[in-house]
Amino acid sequence: MTENIQNVKEKSKEFEKVVNSFPIREIKSSLPLQIALHYHIHLDPFIYISLIGCLIIKYEILHPTYRVILVALLIISVFIEIVRPYLGYYGNLGEKIPALSGFWITTLILQIPISLFLVINPEIYPLPLERFLLIFHLLFLFFEAIFSFQLVRTLAEYQIERFKSNIAAEDEDQQKQDEAEIILHKMFPEATDLDITTLPKHLTDSIVHRVKDHHKH
Repeated sequence: MTENIQNVKEKSKEFEKVVNSFPIREIKSSLPLQIALHYHIHLDPFIYISLIGCLIIKYEILHPTYRVILVALLIISVFIEIVRPYLGYYGNLGEKIPALSGFWITTLILQIPISLFLVINPEIYPLPLERFLLIFHLLFLFFEAIFSFQLVRTLAEYQIERFKSNIAAEDEDQQKQDEAEIILHKMFPEATDLDITTLPKHLTDSIVHRVKDHHKH
């Protein structure tokens, strides 16, 4: 029994070592954006079913021009709202700037103006239910536009920092390779044709480190 417990403890320690060996990366996804998307996507079916019902109720009293405009706007808005949440989910959880940019553009340039037109224009006779639901719709859209813009800026700054750190790390690795090559050629003059890049990285780092420690002492 005690041997089994010890084996379990040893395996758990090995598992912890393996887990801790993976690099830790800070998650940049926006929790407020994810919450807004979650509730908004559940509200959307009620909004658009109500808008279609209200359009059917007032269709006969609308001017023919506004009939065409409202039908076209509803069709466009429905298709946009099918794609837009997917871009938001994918861009936020996957930290993808192109998807978030598409989400932000469709929110700010398309959905918000359409919703404002449906709320403000008196010529389309907005019903109380329409205004009530569209106000909630607009609130979600405004919050999503703000949160997605902030997230795009955060991700852009983070990726720029990672790019700079990667370049600095590559320059440092190249410098160590050059130093290791000089040291090896001094220690083994006959190995002039040796390609230092074929050696393992930990070996070249160890050579440079040992030589520097030797010179210090």
